[in-house]
Amino acid sequence: MKLSQLFGPYRAARRVGEDVAVTGIQTDSRQVRPGDLFVCIPGFRVDGHEFAREAVANGAVALVVEREVPVDVPKVFVRDARRALAFAADRFFGHPTQELKLMGVTGTNGKTTTTHLLARILEEAGHRCGLIGTMAIRYAGREEPAVNTTPDALVLQRTFRAMVDAGVDYAVMEVSSHALALGRVRGCRFRTAVFTNLTQDHLDFHQSMEAYKQAKGLLFAQLAGDYRDGCETFAVLNADDPVSAEYAALTAAQVLTYGTGDACDVRARDVRVTPAGASFHVESFAGSADVALPLVGHFNVYNALAAITAALAEGIPLEAAVRALADVTVRGRFEKVDEGQPFTVIVDYATRPTAWRTCSRRRAPSRRGALSWWSAAAATATAPSARSWRASPCSTPTSPSSPPTIRAPRIPSASSTRWRPACRTKDARARYAWWIGARPFGMPSVPLSRAMSSSLPGKGTRRCKSSATAPCPLMTRRWRGTPKGSRMVKRRLRELLPMVGGAWTGTPAELDRWASGVSTDTRTLMPGALFVPLV
Repeated sequence: MKLSQLFGPYRAARRVGEDVAVTGIQTDSRQVRPGDLFVCIPGFRVDGHEFAREAVANGAVALVVEREVPVDVPKVFVRDARRALAFAADRFFGHPTQELKLMGVTGTNGKTTTTHLLARILEEAGHRCGLIGTMAIRYAGREEPAVNTTPDALVLQRTFRAMVDAGVDYAVMEVSSHALALGRVRGCRFRTAVFTNLTQDHLDFHQSMEAYKQAKGLLFAQLAGDYRDGCETFAVLNADDPVSAEYAALTAAQVLTYGTGDACDVRARDVRVTPAGASFHVESFAGSADVALPLVGHFNVYNALAAITAALAEGIPLEAAVRALADVTVRGRFEKVDEGQPFTVIVDYATRPTAWRTCSRRRAPSRRGALSWWSAAAATATAPSARSWRASPCSTPTSPSSPPTIRAPRIPSASSTRWRPACRTKDARARYAWWIGARPFGMPSVPLSRAMSSSLPGKGTRRCKSSATAPCPLMTRRWRGTPKGSRMVKRRLRELLPMVGGAWTGTPAELDRWASGVSTDTRTLMPGALFVPLV
């Protein structure tokens, strides 16, 4: 494709030099091949203009630049290289989203689950569906790792073209606020846009909740207002979130709402949440039905409603949607893991204060197990109080100018022998959670089986967490049990006293006694254990 064909309709572009043929587009100089167009993106860490010479040495025949660079090849000058990249990628790959029915899901929480539920419904209805999100890029039996929740414009358009060539007719994708603010989805023709909810997140990037909200709203402003048969667009909004009213005013698409109120187009009634899952009665413009969802938590009812509403907008029968949700699973999203261990484990990507409070509230109310705050280093709030459900003083402040004060910023490796407390609080439950959770791998000193159930809020399906030095391993799904022949590691009361706080009323000599564990239940109290009464 000639440069004139690629950027001819781009009125803000100014071409200097020969009208060369382009065989590919790259933004990484190391991946440039002969015949490629290199787009110089001013990044947050490095500036692509600094690598223009390297790109040309590797075979780039032309450059897209925002400023002059001392390289003698044809150049296309633009004001915004990111915007130009989205435009060029869409044209180079033949406008693939015009051949797909593209559905995007945005919101602070629930994007991954909602996209998986929606993809499952589409597949149940007989469609070939592609999926793009935090976990991976999947289509036509293939799976590729995902670097970002929403890939950059070049990867995105290349992926859409591959989907079309593989016979995919629907694509469901997570659309992050970063992607919207940076223009990664410019040129994408969305048929349906879904909004889940809006709570605090990414203030380091957006600087304010207002800017964060506006970034999410770009997805709905991008929907075309075409009302011809087969060209309709839909905005699916959570009516129980007040931000939805603002997003409805932004879009020219048809607006469909879901929630629990009478005015919703799709609403849930008789919601019941148990440790085994959730059930509810759904009423909609396409009929009503009883839904049995194997996913735990009230928030998953909202995720299911969002997926059902988007599916109904596509004309999929309600019965097919209900049937698809009956056996759906989403790996790493409030997922129950059963590896034969004698306790309940829930794995979730709860890295925000709202997400953790929501997940924790939705556990079975009769269970008072320890909150194993294993992922304190990866979360934005540490050790919430079980009594008030407010974040401890270690939580992330609302102002981005004040950095968070998480006390344990490192996740130890399997060879670690020492842990630091995840946080310090006077709450007895949080201290018990520290004792249960903050132990080296394989150490049977206070096994999780002592707790009636434990929530493990972590990084979902992420296998490692990057740090300043090297990636650290995250959670394993394998139940190790107590190593054969090992002994219970004991701690002296003198060591435990700083952890639980308070004043010692015994004799100094008694502080040297050994404690073999910690318990809050007199029925399971083992000899030599420390008893922590919870009010």
